Formats: sequence, C-alpha cells, structure tokens
Amino acid sequence: MKVPVVNTKDFIIYLEDYQDNIFIHCDVKSKWSKTVKKELTQAFNKLDKKELYALHVEGDNKHIKFLKLFNFNYLHSLEGKDNTQYDVFIWR
Repeated sequence: MKVPVVNTKDFIIYLEDYQDNIFIHCDVKSKWSKTVKKELTQAFNKLDKKELYALHVEGDNKHIKFLKLFNFNYLHSLEGKDNTQYDVFIWR
C-alpha cells in the first residue's frame, strides 16, 4: 500500500513496503521547474531511508529521465504478476 509521506502543492511522495524493500512513487502535480526540482531534491534527502527502489516500464521516457536526474541506478529486470517487464532502479 502506497503511503503519502510528503505532500506539497507541487508533488506527492509515496513510500510502499514490499517484501522488506521500500519503493518510492512520486506524482508531480505542477509544471516542472528548477524550483520544483530543488524542493523535490530536498524532500528526497530528508527521507530517512538508506535505499529506495523504483519500478520502470520501458518506453516511459519522462520516467527514465526523472530516475536519472535523481541518481537512481539500474539494478535488474523482472517480470511482474501482470506479465509486464519492469526495470528495478535503486537510490542510495
């Protein structure tokens, strides 16, 4: 279950515990800007987590750009229960 941990006028950060791993989800609600990036970076850095994971579906170019911008690193691929191929990224 996704739990909102940061909720601003510009974005919401959710954390989800799955098999003792913490997955992060982020919904950006406003137009992307340097200010939004700065505030989101600050929010990421305040999260008290050593490792955060993110799932990526191939073809989502905005998402992969976001993951790279925030220094997520590719970990491995897996097939989901829905038979979709996912790439797992990690942030440390």
